[in-house]
Amino acid sequence: MSVSGWAGRTLLAVCGTAWAGLMVVGGLWAMTEWTARFPTLTRPLVLGGLMFVGMGEFVFAVIVADRLIPGVSQRVSGAVELTAGLIWGTVFVVFIVLVAGAVL
Repeated sequence: MSVSGWAGRTLLAVCGTAWAGLMVVGGLWAMTEWTARFPTLTRPLVLGGLMFVGMGEFVFAVIVADRLIPGVSQRVSGAVELTAGLIWGTVFVVFIVLVAGAVL
């Protein structure tokens, strides 16, 4: 591997880890701290926090883990990515139904 390839992979891993970490920490923060500050918005904040945690897991699985461990089985990586995507998708649908119910 050339130096530029190594530097590019390292930069991608660092940026992807920071991005995913911020999403997970932000989601956990929304579920814990913000629900105490805004008790009337508990459900949307918990669902929004879960969406951010799911998105952070997905970003880490796709951007960082696939590149750091390229020899992993496609079944394993696909299962991890699918699980994170399903968590996000399910919570997103519930969030939309909740918001639509509040608006209508």
